[in-house]
Amino acid sequence: MSNFQTNIREDAVITSRTINGVATFATEPSGDVAIRGEDVPGFITPAKQIRLTGNQRYVTETLEYTASDIPVGGVRIDTEPLRLLVGNQGQLTATVLPENANNQVVYWNSNNDNVAIVNNEGVVSALSEGTAIITVTTDGGGFTASTMVTVVNVESINTPEPINAIRGQIVVLPETISVSLSDGSTRNVPVMWRTSTGDPVGSTFIIPLNPAPSYTLLGDVAYTNLTAQLLITVDSKPESAVPVTGVSVEPNTASLYVGGTLQLNATVTPDNATTPNVTWSSSNNNVATVSETGLVTAVSPGFAIITAETVDGGFQAYAQLTVSVAPEIELIYPTQEVYTRPEEVFINVENLVAYKPIFVPTTYYVKVEQSGSNRILGEGEVVIGPDTTGFNLYIATLFHMTQNYSARYFVSMSTDPSFPPEEDMTLRTNFTIGTAVPTVPEDNIHVMKEIIGGPRENQLANITFILARELSDIEIPNLNWEDYWDNSAGQFTDEVKIIGTTNEEGIVIWEEPRESLKLGGYVLLEVTPPGYMDNLNLINPDSEDGSLIKEVHLTRNAVINRTVINTYVGE
Repeated sequence: MSNFQTNIREDAVITSRTINGVATFATEPSGDVAIRGEDVPGFITPAKQIRLTGNQRYVTETLEYTASDIPVGGVRIDTEPLRLLVGNQGQLTATVLPENANNQVVYWNSNNDNVAIVNNEGVVSALSEGTAIITVTTDGGGFTASTMVTVVNVESINTPEPINAIRGQIVVLPETISVSLSDGSTRNVPVMWRTSTGDPVGSTFIIPLNPAPSYTLLGDVAYTNLTAQLLITVDSKPESAVPVTGVSVEPNTASLYVGGTLQLNATVTPDNATTPNVTWSSSNNNVATVSETGLVTAVSPGFAIITAETVDGGFQAYAQLTVSVAPEIELIYPTQEVYTRPEEVFINVENLVAYKPIFVPTTYYVKVEQSGSNRILGEGEVVIGPDTTGFNLYIATLFHMTQNYSARYFVSMSTDPSFPPEEDMTLRTNFTIGTAVPTVPEDNIHVMKEIIGGPRENQLANITFILARELSDIEIPNLNWEDYWDNSAGQFTDEVKIIGTTNEEGIVIWEEPRESLKLGGYVLLEVTPPGYMDNLNLINPDSEDGSLIKEVHLTRNAVINRTVINTYVGE
């Protein structure tokens, strides 16, 4: 995994992290674009210049790293000068120059260990008030760079504003408090609240139904021995706090690409609830993180459940997320993986027309080669226009079959008859001519079920799943199990090829298939329990083409793995 940087006309910089060696950039195409790889120690940093034109939508380039012996030429400290409280720590970072030098080892030291010390990772610990110079030295060449650390004391606590409350209210307490420092400035520092008798109260304080006129909480202020006081006054009027009765999250399902963000919004009911505060959490921070305000950031491919929980009552609502890598677009591809005769082979070019793009008829040279060799089995030309969806490969090339009946064939297309090796100059795909009716055993289709929240949480047994052929008159995102149910017959229609039921562990156990599962496209659907929502319409994080979890493409020897998650949304 590496970083790649793109400079667009020298007026913008975009940095992208690669997944599986592929970095995707989006930009307005015009002028020159410089693509530069991340500096990797011991390798020459690759870079390329690309000239973009206004009619290009899709450009592919490859950067190659070359090993080399690169000496250290200097060092810089990347962190601003630190200003720390006594007892606090700060992180310094340094960059060896050039950034791809082989020897990246550095050493840290302080000129005043009474004020601040530093370890070999650049972590500074503040010991007493004063200043210290922190220096980093490279192992190669002995180059140095320095920065100042200023350590200050907390002089006093700034009394927080009193909180007004009513009986029965859950008061959300401040997590930080303002303090005055020895250099005359102020800062917010963490505080932990307790009652006057020393009992910790956490982040909230509940006003009793028969309250006292006021309450005073004591706060232990971080990095000091000082104690803060927070006054909570209770309104003498007879009305009570309006309790929270529920919460919902919008959107409650979403698919993100790595690096993407999504703002979730929590709606607490009733609208006039006294304490409408919610806390956010992620079931898997390695996949997606969520901020205190509900902003989700996609980190890596996988599943995550984002939970909003009310401070009052602990009501929960969920948002299901899948995170995937931005799909690689196949500009050309065969309409099926296996054909029985050469005359049947058809190449789809809709993505080529859309993303190249093609505005006028363009001649492409086409050749077919045998798997494992460069022997040309057929070649020819085809004209691709703005309305072209595909072409018959046999008609275009008159390619002949090999003696190996189940051989794989490779197709190359280019506007240059020499078929340059660069990916953006020559497009490639492949297919097989083989058995007329290959099948896949049902044991190769593994489906695992999870339920989160509500009355059926962890009650995984006896939920029905079906694997069915796609319906031509309904788009895949709109398909559900009811589209395959025959009310008059009281059973599923013939398009359903296999039916299964979950066991107590949530594993789908398939019945005997109605017929052998042939290669091709299917949909996986669930008879989802009332009050729950499944994740089948989210993008499959393991897919390379952005397909949905419900989409199942059976190929030779395919093993399908799906995890279907239900989250509670209310009856």
